[in-house]
Amino acid sequence: FVLAAVKHSGAALRHAADGLRQDREVVLAAVKQSGAALEHAPEGVRRHREVVLAAVKQNGAALEYAPEGLKQDREVVLAAIAQDARAVKYVSRQLRNQTELDPDPEPEAEPETEVAGAATPAEAEPEPETEEDGAATPAEVQRAAQFIVALAAAHPGITGRCGWTS
Repeated sequence: FVLAAVKHSGAALRHAADGLRQDREVVLAAVKQSGAALEHAPEGVRRHREVVLAAVKQNGAALEYAPEGLKQDREVVLAAIAQDARAVKYVSRQLRNQTELDPDPEPEAEPETEVAGAATPAEAEPEPETEEDGAATPAEVQRAAQFIVALAAAHPGITGRCGWTS
């Protein structure tokens, strides 16, 4: 019953029993219907690359609910931005700060493995630089723009999928 419900409306995941929300198949069905359902998936299921990739392909903004490790995954990030260019604000700071992006990175050993969710306190990224009103500083905007330019240069086809023109 729950599987049918989330296939019809991914938002139904929020009302599912905890045990069912732990079921990767149920969550995968939900995020394929509504990527935003990733918000209601337990942390353990969010670590599955397949689940997050399905979510961001349906709704790029679902990248917000992905663990940090997957916010650094180029394929996940590209899928999110291709679906919604505004998802760039959820890309890990580490990846955004790269000015050169290898268009063909080395393949990962196990693409379906779980990814660690949060960095340890020693590895945690600093809080984003923001103005008092919460807006990004000019330096943050410049880094995001450099990331987008590098991304477009490394993956020329992405501009068309995002609706951007040169």
